[in-house]
Amino acid sequence: MMHLSWLEVFGYVASVVVAVSLMMGSIVKLRWYNLFGALGFSIYGALIHAYPVAVLNGFIAIADLYYLIQIYRDKGAFDVVPVSPGSSYAAHFLAARSEEIKQLFPAFDGQLEGGRVGFYVLRDLVPAGLFVAAPTSQGDLEVLLDYVLPAYRDFKPGRHVYDTCMKQFRAQGFERLVARTDDPKHADYLRRMGFQATGDGEGRRLFVLAVN
Repeated sequence: MMHLSWLEVFGYVASVVVAVSLMMGSIVKLRWYNLFGALGFSIYGALIHAYPVAVLNGFIAIADLYYLIQIYRDKGAFDVVPVSPGSSYAAHFLAARSEEIKQLFPAFDGQLEGGRVGFYVLRDLVPAGLFVAAPTSQGDLEVLLDYVLPAYRDFKPGRHVYDTCMKQFRAQGFERLVARTDDPKHADYLRRMGFQATGDGEGRRLFVLAVN
């Protein structure tokens, strides 16, 4: 049976963290994981007196930290562009991301018609996400789709929608936004956006956000 020293285990853990970082779809998560992995490798290299390894990974960790600071400082230029019913781009967008959309938003039927509110979320003029909501019989606006491409999942597109589009929602006569999910990550996202869990809704947890 092979016995590993704590130093070897430390090196293997750092290797795994770096490997996991390369699997992240979000650039923010990639940078964070890579930062910790590279920092671990730098410490490991110093402990085993492999100074080129320590210096190289120390540089990588500093680069990751630099870019993370830039990401969090960059507010980005956001805008929303209405989606026209029958839009070929919207159809292509939904088809390209259909597998993940079905997983996160199983109740979304892919339709934009029927009085639904739909718009693209642009970040620096690049489509970062697609938002679709529909009026309910209770007078609420139900969020059916709030999908953001993995590379832009730093919560900024969502904050733009829920912080700056409220006037538009209120002007349309809505006093509450509601959303339903049974996905823990999506539920955490909704809480970050200000939604409050109120109970179950059609088999899924119901979240409510007042339109201010």
